[in-house]
Amino acid sequence: MNPLKSIPFQALAIVAAGLAAMLFVQTMRLNGAKDALEAKRNELANCEAQHAVTRQSVRALESVIDDLNNRALARGEAYAQGLEEAEKRAVELAKLSAESDRRISELRKAAREQVNGDCPVPKALRDLAQGL
Repeated sequence: MNPLKSIPFQALAIVAAGLAAMLFVQTMRLNGAKDALEAKRNELANCEAQHAVTRQSVRALESVIDDLNNRALARGEAYAQGLEEAEKRAVELAKLSAESDRRISELRKAAREQVNGDCPVPKALRDLAQGL
């Protein structure tokens, strides 16, 4: 009897061939997985480089925005200060206007007064008119 023709040997040969085929398939899958992993690593490196550029752009834009905000705040403070000064000046001008209106009223009143025929300018009128 030939040992190569025995059933246990044939079964063992079939199992060995099956294992060899599975080993071959697994090796191919592993190589494919390695290639896929390398491709993903390259893709990740590319994305990280792109994100680095994006982050740098975002930082630059944030810096510009901060600068613009600081300028706007400074202009807002200057505007508020200008309004405050304008209000003070408006009060001063209102007082000066009231005084000027009072003096003009007195001048008109003095101008309407009758003087004895020779029309001299009354002293009160000259005093009120001074500085207008």
